[in-house]
Amino acid sequence: MCPALTPSDGAAPDVAGVVVGWRCWRVAGPPTAPRLRSPVHVATEWPPGGALAAHCELRGHEAPDPACTCGVHAVRDPARVGGVGFGPGTVLGCVALWGLVVEGEHGWRAGAGAPLVLFCGPALGDPERSGLARTYRIGVHRLPIPVATTVELPLPVATAGAVRAAAAEGRGLDDAAAAFVTAVPVPDAPARPVRVPRPRRFALGTTAALAVLVAAAASPAEHVPVPAPPGVVVPR
Repeated sequence: MCPALTPSDGAAPDVAGVVVGWRCWRVAGPPTAPRLRSPVHVATEWPPGGALAAHCELRGHEAPDPACTCGVHAVRDPARVGGVGFGPGTVLGCVALWGLVVEGEHGWRAGAGAPLVLFCGPALGDPERSGLARTYRIGVHRLPIPVATTVELPLPVATAGAVRAAAAEGRGLDDAAAAFVTAVPVPDAPARPVRVPRPRRFALGTTAALAVLVAAAASPAEHVPVPAPPGVVVPR
């Protein structure tokens, strides 16, 4: 286990030790030095190489408080991360939680957390992806579809659980992450509409011009010169 992820001393948590869950971040800052920010509290920046310590901005008490919603949030299933603040710069990933940990119906709230692995959508450029990997020293894997679409699809439970387990054990994480990316279902591309050519209709200026065309069609074997309708210049 990474020393930075060692649980700190403090009040007895609902969950003992380090817990690994899924959550989302926003990517902000220059491509060469991007930073992870919380999708809701956009001013909350996750520090590289260290832990984010939670504090309750609303009431000022220690976070997380069982009677509040404060703390570092994570869920068991990536489909539960929610869609608040989703955009091209949204990344999905696993986070380690420790300190005081309060367990809920779908996940946890903790006093401290740090990212362990990230998954980005196709819209995030290679400079940002490389910058995140370099800044936080973790793997950043590219999904075949946007994060917002990924979490709305029926994700493979086994591969998602394998990523969490590998992140908690600190081994085999790259392989588990690659398997998760491969298993993400890609929706079929919508069928392109088939255009049926419509017959063209020509407006003839005079009844005499129409008679000439009918006469020409009646003798297809002979080359009958067809004059152009009035006002139409035919290149010679």
